[in-house]
Amino acid sequence: MEQNELNYEEPTEKSNIEDDWIPISALQAYSYCPASCYYMLISCEFAENAYTVAGELAHQRVHSGEESICDDVPQHRAVRIFSFSHRISGVADLVEEKAGIFYPVEYKVGHQTPWKRGHIQLCAQALCLEEIQNTSIPYGYMFYAANRRRQQVIFDEMLRTQTITIITQVKQLYQQAQKPNSHYSTKCQGCSLYNICLPKETEMIQKYFLKLPNT
Repeated sequence: MEQNELNYEEPTEKSNIEDDWIPISALQAYSYCPASCYYMLISCEFAENAYTVAGELAHQRVHSGEESICDDVPQHRAVRIFSFSHRISGVADLVEEKAGIFYPVEYKVGHQTPWKRGHIQLCAQALCLEEIQNTSIPYGYMFYAANRRRQQVIFDEMLRTQTITIITQVKQLYQQAQKPNSHYSTKCQGCSLYNICLPKETEMIQKYFLKLPNT
């Protein structure tokens, strides 16, 4: 099978530094927790834990930039993507091409979960590829490294609307530069930013001061 190329004109250096350009990775972070998105996007805070290290190791090959063909399907790794209309940019883990259509494949280190935050990130990648290739992309895939299985994700109107809404909310967060309130939940236990955010401790202190008599 002949391997097509992703041909496009990348944003200029000036475009890349515009204040309203948002990294695609921030969309999933915001979907997971707006406060964690604030720390990463606005405060530029980052901390490693077992989950982030496992993610980096799982992405080593897919971020190599290597190109290959698997079962007659061309595969492009670490593809630079962007959308001028949505002002988002990032790197797609894997882009495959079938019947002239390029579609994204997003790698995740764990198993498939009921949460669909990764679908937002995947859909944002599709929005970029649609603009770059001037075509419609009906679906993409989530690849789960823990069991090496794929899940097809349909880019229906609901998911597209959710994705565009998250893009708008992240832009507002960036422009306002104010940390959202942190609310402790079980998902906080796996967050690498827990010791920076301290959501449980913050709530305990807030409750303590609320019990104090007015002076």
